[in-house]
Amino acid sequence: MKSQRIIHIACVLVACITCLISIDVQAETSTSVLVKQGNTYLYSTQSMDNAAYRQFLQTECPQAWQQYKQGSNCAIAGWSLLGAGLVGASLSSAFGFVSGFGMSSGPSSNGKISAIQTACICGFTLSCAMLAVSVPLLSVGYTLKDKSVTTYNQQCNRQALELSFFMSGSEACIALNF
Repeated sequence: MKSQRIIHIACVLVACITCLISIDVQAETSTSVLVKQGNTYLYSTQSMDNAAYRQFLQTECPQAWQQYKQGSNCAIAGWSLLGAGLVGASLSSAFGFVSGFGMSSGPSSNGKISAIQTACICGFTLSCAMLAVSVPLLSVGYTLKDKSVTTYNQQCNRQALELSFFMSGSEACIALNF
């Protein structure tokens, strides 16, 4: 009776050790997580720049690719508006100053604002609006690009659940690997 109990305990231990070894081996072979470090994307043993990352997403995960593409488009629009706003504000300020708008106290001697002054005010106002809109566009664009990493890891880098069943003597072990 005592020898059966020892055999029974030994079988349970062997079954549990077999389960643990199986879980460890499967954990080591599981898919890697995509990580962004600066301008480099790391996946498994791969290191990717922006161009390689775009290509990787395009082939591996359409959802993350769409998010990355939207972010890139927002960032391009933000940089374009920022550049146009800076150039427009500089030119309208310089032209207004050269035309004498910066020297006078406002309207000309007859009480009216000249067409040049009106153009400078409109150009400067439009340029400031471009600058104001560019900041949120840049922020949203880069946030969407960064979130594409999370989208990939959550939606496209999933392993299937695996149910393992081991039997040793009269003992059985069930392992659920995910």
